[in-house]
Amino acid sequence: MTPSRTARPLPIGPPRRMRAPPRARRNHTDQRQTERMRKATMPTNPAASSARTAATAEPGAAAARAAPMAAHPTARRDTHGIAASAGELEAAGGHSAACAAPAASEHDPIAARSGEEVTVYPLHADAPLEAFCEGLHHWLRLWQRDERPNVLQAPAVCRADLRRALVRAGQSATDRRGAFIHVRLASAECAAVVLPKRMTQGEWGVVGFRLRLDGFRLAGNSVFGTEDPAARTACLRAVVDWVAARGGRFLLLEDVETGSDMWRLAFDTASRQAIVPRGLAPRHWIRFPEDPGEYWSRFTSKTRNTFRRKRKRFPGLRWRAYRTPRDVPEFVRTAHIVSRATWQSRRLGLRIHDDDAEREWLRAIAEAGGLRSYVLFSHDEPAAFLLGFQTGGTFIYEEVGYAEHFGRYSAGQVLLLEVLDDLFTRDCPERLDFGAGDADYKRQFANETTTSGHIAIVPNAAVRGTLRLLTAATRGLRAFARHARNRSRRAAGR
Repeated sequence: MTPSRTARPLPIGPPRRMRAPPRARRNHTDQRQTERMRKATMPTNPAASSARTAATAEPGAAAARAAPMAAHPTARRDTHGIAASAGELEAAGGHSAACAAPAASEHDPIAARSGEEVTVYPLHADAPLEAFCEGLHHWLRLWQRDERPNVLQAPAVCRADLRRALVRAGQSATDRRGAFIHVRLASAECAAVVLPKRMTQGEWGVVGFRLRLDGFRLAGNSVFGTEDPAARTACLRAVVDWVAARGGRFLLLEDVETGSDMWRLAFDTASRQAIVPRGLAPRHWIRFPEDPGEYWSRFTSKTRNTFRRKRKRFPGLRWRAYRTPRDVPEFVRTAHIVSRATWQSRRLGLRIHDDDAEREWLRAIAEAGGLRSYVLFSHDEPAAFLLGFQTGGTFIYEEVGYAEHFGRYSAGQVLLLEVLDDLFTRDCPERLDFGAGDADYKRQFANETTTSGHIAIVPNAAVRGTLRLLTAATRGLRAFARHARNRSRRAAGR
């Protein structure tokens, strides 16, 4: 099925400009994702395209529109959009009042360094914008220009993710917002998307202490638009400054590989402010060879026979892949049924919610060409699910679960075997990312292992010191508990 070619325009708030005084070949999947997102989000009206092209061809046009703001620092623009000409709005099918009417709005200053131009476009979860405006134009342009566009950084996906985060946190859209931050440094441009995030004691790796902090996370866990080191550093620095100005307690980069470009960037930019909350953990991957037989040959003949036997004995085995926007409602409904019966939901909370926020988020990912999820059925009963995304040549093993009463049939492993067969057969990615954390099944199927960890950049020194003290205390408690267990075992063995 072909994804929908229309997408709801992204609500992007008013910009604030501050000027200081005197990065492998794309595969066909990447190209399809970029083209789908371009068609889904760009206006199809020729006049709008012409207006956009003219604005791109004339760099001074955007600056001219922003001139009133530069001349009057205290001026504010409408909280629901960016000021644009009436002609552009009419061509885009919007209304000039939606973007052009000035109104009071709150902005937090970011100190731009020499030669930098930083523009912050606040993202509002419930502020519809029917016009194509400057912030969205910059976002799409830089996202499409990236060497490997990450579908989780696409505008419509981030907006849906913002709404989903606020629903999960039980907050209204006025409580917390995200932002699209655009940085220009000489001829290089870089951008980042920041979304709200709440972290509790478990996510900080703290036990025995009650802890809940509100901050932000970096969408896609990276900046995008350029490989220029100076521009990337300036962009991340601007993001940290914005988080601090908004009163955010942290900026979270989730599961960053040690030694990766983003790992180095984070510690080069904010080494004194960076914390690795839960330490490092193994991260397992499957690197797909050209010949599937080369991958399966790493298993012994006895193990391969076991795989075949498990698939054969699974009652009424059938599975389905979900990739298009039309597939989303059924996937959410069936995955939710399985999720309620998993051990993860019993211990950690529900993993897949059957609500509008979940459907909107997955629909946006599907429209961008990144959804690739699966459900395993026993006859007509859903037994296991896998929420997966495919972007930038990588299949992301985002969330997986199986109904506990199907555990005796190895439902999770059977689903993984079916998924691997499908990945080898159709639109094969370069690699599969099992995500951070160790598990027997990950070690069994992976052919590559690295290490990764969360990076939390904490601007406030007092908060940072408290977190380091709590994590150190937790390590001490765990060491004491291990020592006590070992002593009891030795005493019992006498």
